[in-house]
Amino acid sequence: METYRGNFSFYSLALVGLLVFSAVSLVAQQSGQPADVIFHNGKVLTVNQSFSIAEAIAVRGNQIVAVGTNQQVMALSGPSTRVFDSKGKTVIPGKINTHVHLNDDAETNYGGMIGYDKMLVFPINWSAVRSVDDVVSQIRLTIEKYQIKPGEWVFFASRGSGMTAESARIMLGELTGWDLDRGAPNNPVVMAMNWPNYNGLLVSNKAIQILWAENGDYIRKYGRFWIDSAGRPDGHLEQPANRLALDKTPKPRPEDFPAPTSRAAPRLPRLPPTPPAELPLGPVRRPGQGRWAGSWPLRRPPTAGGSGMPA
Repeated sequence: METYRGNFSFYSLALVGLLVFSAVSLVAQQSGQPADVIFHNGKVLTVNQSFSIAEAIAVRGNQIVAVGTNQQVMALSGPSTRVFDSKGKTVIPGKINTHVHLNDDAETNYGGMIGYDKMLVFPINWSAVRSVDDVVSQIRLTIEKYQIKPGEWVFFASRGSGMTAESARIMLGELTGWDLDRGAPNNPVVMAMNWPNYNGLLVSNKAIQILWAENGDYIRKYGRFWIDSAGRPDGHLEQPANRLALDKTPKPRPEDFPAPTSRAAPRLPRLPPTPPAELPLGPVRRPGQGRWAGSWPLRRPPTAGGSGMPA
């Protein structure tokens, strides 16, 4: 039996909980085989019906074989058992991370397999961006290269594309929907901003025109869009307005995916727009004559003094 009495983290104890506590009796299960690992002198949260707290836990292979008192569990120790003195630390069941960005994984992994033209998500190389005109040029060249038809929505992703502090300044402080119109005069454009798409997007003024025509009352009521010095939407959308823009982006065809994804695609749900919520009206930067605005004006929904309608 190897005994470990050194310091170890709460996290290392929590890893044991990746196995299922609820399937284990609080009485040591005598099977004639010693445990591989034992944690004792701890607070083992069983998360059973009574939410009882045990002192020790024993693991064999990938299964928990005992949860109980120190005496019960230590009875399962053998010559090769690693025994950790928990010193009062807490052992918890493993948790499932439900915060998974399925779309990002699809764009990064499967998207690389099938190509931009089939994934319908096109890159912006931010490492090559030194000005707004550089972005405009990349948009124009992409539309020409992939022969995107007039009227079709175009989605540009920015994740993992070399965005620097300088290019982020251009994206957030200089680039507007009118600039995207210059690169794509015949297409509505949706562009990711190098953070999760469900937090914010930049869209072209052509896209703004369509979104306002179809959902203007909803967007004006719940806001979450940036405005310029004249009170006009500048193309930056936050929740919930950005969900409406994402819903417009073209979706790849299941038959264009590799086989494992093709089977899963029909089961993936379409997310509805975020329900209205009480969100704070926090300060945001917005562009002022091609530079960072010199102040921190408040993000606000349009009022009687400004229609909030696109120009």
